[in-house]
Amino acid sequence: NNELAVSNVVGSNIFNLMVVIGVCAMIATVEVARETIRRDIPLSLICAGLLLLLGSIGLGDPAKMTLGHFDGVIFIGLFAGYIFYMIRIALKANKEGKKVEIEGGSDEEIKLISVPLSIIFIIGGAAAIAFGGDLTVDAASRIASDLGMTQTLIGLTIVSIGTSLPELVTSIVAARKNEVDMALGNAIGSNVFNILMVLGIASAISPISIITENIIDLCVLIAFTVCVWIFAGSKKKIGRVEGFCMVALYAVYAVYIIIR
Repeated sequence: NNELAVSNVVGSNIFNLMVVIGVCAMIATVEVARETIRRDIPLSLICAGLLLLLGSIGLGDPAKMTLGHFDGVIFIGLFAGYIFYMIRIALKANKEGKKVEIEGGSDEEIKLISVPLSIIFIIGGAAAIAFGGDLTVDAASRIASDLGMTQTLIGLTIVSIGTSLPELVTSIVAARKNEVDMALGNAIGSNVFNILMVLGIASAISPISIITENIIDLCVLIAFTVCVWIFAGSKKKIGRVEGFCMVALYAVYAVYIIIR
């Protein structure tokens, strides 16, 4: 189900940008860190551009429009470098005595668990995600087949929204508690992970075909990323008006992919 893989990632990234951040901004103003504007959003834009470039190399011949094993290795290598860079930043901040915040609240508000139990939870959660992911793809493909819908449409809507619901729920809860400063960074980081790690591993396992609709959706993703970059950089925050515009733009895009 190659079409589902690409459309899921692109659709999830668009949903993260426009709906997750947009809804959060409609509830409470999203403050934007300087690093997010100068580093994270440009990196997300570069990743989307790289995916567009590698995916459209064979644009003249649709049969050659694929993400191959080598492309997957490139993505995984870039993600490894990104993680290494982020770890260095965290270690430097820790050495300088800067407080490292834990998502969801202060240390006192979060019940810390032992390392062995944490490892068990990670393994169990990963197994559940693997099983749930396989079940979701099979069910979505069946829906697409029964309703005559393309895998691309299912990936851009049902599957992508489903995989982004945790981010949406978390952001809404954070917004209601006026703790929205991490919402933008989380969404951007998720988008980088989706392209470099998810598609990297997927294409390294099996080459992924790219269709014309994927190229169009990637162009939309790049345009939306630039839009969020402008909103974030103009006033160092994203307010209710910008949030409403972002959700409205996603609604227009959703109508477009349904009728195309």
